[in-house]
Amino acid sequence: MPAVAVPDLPGLHLCRIDPDTLPMSRQRIARAMGYPGRTLPAHVAEAVDTVSADLRRTARPEGGFRLFPADCREDGFSCAGHAFATGPEIAAQIARAERLALFLGTLGDGYERLRRSYQDQDEPVLGYVLDAAASEWAEQVAGQVQADLKALAKAQGMTISNRYSPGYCGWKVAEQHRLFDLLPSGFCGVTLNASAMMQPVKSVSGVIGLGRGLKYNAYRCEFCHMQETCRVRSRARPAATGEAPEVRGSKPAGGALDQYSKCLAK
Repeated sequence: MPAVAVPDLPGLHLCRIDPDTLPMSRQRIARAMGYPGRTLPAHVAEAVDTVSADLRRTARPEGGFRLFPADCREDGFSCAGHAFATGPEIAAQIARAERLALFLGTLGDGYERLRRSYQDQDEPVLGYVLDAAASEWAEQVAGQVQADLKALAKAQGMTISNRYSPGYCGWKVAEQHRLFDLLPSGFCGVTLNASAMMQPVKSVSGVIGLGRGLKYNAYRCEFCHMQETCRVRSRARPAATGEAPEVRGSKPAGGALDQYSKCLAK
């Protein structure tokens, strides 16, 4: 379903996100927890399936974006007089943009309620799985916002860049405040605290470029300062040859949930 323009604020669009249509991949969640193989231990598969069903029932995903004329520089961009210092890696990806979209996607407060419920039930293992599952699903929400923006851009004869968020590739998290200054207060039910952390926590924000001839590039981990710690690298798919991808700075946990469960049992 296409994004809907909000008449009260120029360039603002809301995305209608149906949780029943968002994919919930058992394998992606399991890889995020350190299980890279296709065959999962039965107790892991059961925990992932339980959390996935609970999260799909509880979450209230929302998303949207606001469009601005592009004003790009070698180390960042500006929107409506607000300057953003993304660093050269991100700036290079949106340098040819004609318009910029500041976007937001969230699972809503359902994650927090579910987390507290697991705590009250003394289910720490489900809570551990929930963190990975909710992070994966929040990215799916952001992906839906990106897909809606892509459709809008295509209708106008443009293409889009990948999406980039504060906190990655040298873009400081503190600039969330500037980004949120350009969105309506409480947009999609998300707010910032003094440390520029979003509430609800399972939310994604950032920028996407639109333009004629703009190229969508996959994330280039070798240029990112977080390559040694990024959990996304552990989710990389195997190469076409069937070989497992190299994940620097991250050992396949091969059972992070097993290790966690053993600690709880002590």
